[in-house]
Amino acid sequence: SANRDEAACSNAETFELGRATSGGVAFGHGPHFCVGAGLARLEAKLMLEAMVRRFARFELTGPITWNHTLTVRAPASVPVAVHR
Repeated sequence: SANRDEAACSNAETFELGRATSGGVAFGHGPHFCVGAGLARLEAKLMLEAMVRRFARFELTGPITWNHTLTVRAPASVPVAVHR
């Protein structure tokens, strides 16, 4: 359960924007580290900045549902209303 180990990270099941990111394994580790990690982080940062500038408010309109697979734990659905 990478990145969700309570021994390595307190409140591992809680999304915390201010959490330190060192030690995360989302992009692999060592010789298997993803060569596109920097680009992926930059794309996410730019997209979020653009959305925050363009829209006044975001509202969660229903429950978040999760994909639970052997290799990936990610949202399957995040119903959000976007307000200008």
